[in-house]
This record gives sequence, structure tokens and C-alpha cells, in this order.
Amino acid sequence: MKRILLVGQGLAGSALSYTLYRKEIPFVVFDSGNKASSSRIAAGLINPIVFKRLNTVHKATECLAAAGELYRFAESLSGSRFYHTLPLYKPWSEDARQMFIKKSLGLQAFMDDELLHNPYPGIWKPLQEYVKVKGAYVITPDYLDATSEWLSRTGRLRTASFDVSDLNTEGEQIRYQGEEFSDLVFCSGYQKNHPFFDEPFSNPVKGEVLTLQMKNYPTEAVLTDEQYIVPAKEGRFKLGSTYDWDQLDNQPTEAAKKVLEDKFRELISLPYTVVEHRAGVRPSTDDRSPVLGKSVTHPHVWIMNGLGTRGALLAPYLSEILAEALAGGKPIPAEFDIARFRYTHG
Repeated sequence: MKRILLVGQGLAGSALSYTLYRKEIPFVVFDSGNKASSSRIAAGLINPIVFKRLNTVHKATECLAAAGELYRFAESLSGSRFYHTLPLYKPWSEDARQMFIKKSLGLQAFMDDELLHNPYPGIWKPLQEYVKVKGAYVITPDYLDATSEWLSRTGRLRTASFDVSDLNTEGEQIRYQGEEFSDLVFCSGYQKNHPFFDEPFSNPVKGEVLTLQMKNYPTEAVLTDEQYIVPAKEGRFKLGSTYDWDQLDNQPTEAAKKVLEDKFRELISLPYTVVEHRAGVRPSTDDRSPVLGKSVTHPHVWIMNGLGTRGALLAPYLSEILAEALAGGKPIPAEFDIARFRYTHG
């Protein structure tokens, strides 16, 4: 009988928990309870468009549908509200306008086919026209706290750091601290804490986010450019994010704070107060695509990692793929399979 051990309860581990529960597959989650994880710091923005190239995210339709279904299901179990649908607005340059005209037919499922004037005059600065995108966001601390409470209440959470030295993977069963499992899944972010995956997929990136207090700022829309402004709660908003591939730590920096505040003042006319400044390291990959799959050294050890900046959007869809593989051996699509790094790097 299947019984899954999950390591990590960030965006990936939480989504997989709900998916396994819906499929009636028993599982237990080990999580350290780290309040400084990148999943908690994230704004939880759900955006199906890659604005830089004006393309859709791979499997955007499926990802949006899976996200809406899973987060609403999670709300129904917890009695909390943390998932919100709302439009995204992006200021549009003339170059982007010309690209938009050429590509708009393929984007109509997600974007309005006409550019708009400033929807919030006096608050958003009238820089250019705006494009409107169907989007959503998850208040990630509330979502992760609600998930943790549900897992604890149902006996599925062990609040402790995972210690690989206590793991026994000999034979068909996996044993850990006196419990037996059929499979082990690492959803543990960018820091390697296991000996089962040597594939060189990881390319983590640090991001910093400010939480702002503002009055009279719209809560029914997201403004996104190089950075984004996403509603949080109680008159607060998340302003993010930055990208740093060199300094991989959780320490906020004045340089990143200046980048974010300069961008804010370029876009917004309102006064604000910075009430929090946080940093985290996102588990990204060399090819910007997530990794799923099993270890070459043990057939019952799996990984779900590399969700990068789009974890809130990708996690529900990817958890369905991985759960199907765990339950019945359904193949993982090649574009997500960790095996692609074995072929690439020999």
C-alpha cells in the first residue's frame, strides 16, 4: 500500500499534500517550520504571461485551472480565505505595443485584445497605455499556515528538520524515525539536504520583497512591470521582487530596497511606509523549468523542485503530475522530468 513521506511544506509540498489527500493516498509531511522560506516571502502572484517575451507560460491554461481548483479546495478545508482572482495591469511601451499587435491572437485567452488608458488616475502614474491580464494571487503566509494547521489537526505533520542520517532506504520500504513509507518525495527548496540527486539542475536566485502600508490604494488589481505590487491584507501590499544569483542568503540589502522603492516611485503617486523587508532564495533551474522525477539510485525516492518565481501558479498542476506518477507509474512529461539534466550533462 502506498504511504508517502514528504519533506518540505512550502508551495510545492503543500500542493502535493492536498493532491495526495484528494486521491486518498496516505502521507506524512516533515517540515522544519522555517518562517523565512522563500514560499512565505513570495507574493503568490499567479500570472500566465511571460511579459519579457510576450508568451504564455507553458501549459498556462492547465496551470490556471489547477491552481483555482486546488486553492479553493484548500480554503474549503481550512475555512480561511487566501486565494483571490483579479486582473493584472502592465504599462505598455511602444515596442511592446507593436509586439502585442503581432502576437495578440495567441494570447486572447489571457489578455484583453485592446490596450487601456490608466484605470486608476491620480494613483497610478499615466506613463503609457496598459494591458490587462487575467490573474490571481495567494496570500502565501496565510495559505501555508492554514495548510500547516490542517496537516497538524489530521496527524499528517511532523514539525522537525529532516535528518537524512535517520533514513533507511534498503529494500523496498523506506524507513524514517520508526515509520515506514512506500515512497519519499523531496519538496525541500534550493538547499540540497539529500544524497539521491546529483543532476546539476539547480540555479537558485535570491529575491527581496518589501511590505508597504498605504491608504487608498486599489485592492482589486495588481500592477506589474519589472516589479509588481500585490495586495496582502489590512492595507498592506507586497512590492517585489529583485534577482541576485550571487549572494544566496536570507539577508535583506539596502541596494535591493533602493531598486524596489525607485520602481515604486516611478509607477505610483501615493505616499507609503515600509513595514517589512525580507529576502529569500528561490529554487530555480538552469532552463527555468521545474524538475520532477525519481532518483537513479533509488526507485522510490522522488523530487519536486525548481518552481522559481512562479511557484503559486505551477505547484498545483505539477503536484497532479507527480501524484499520478506516484500512484500508478504514469510517466512524467519530458519537459519537467529531471532526467533531462542527465541527458544534457552526461
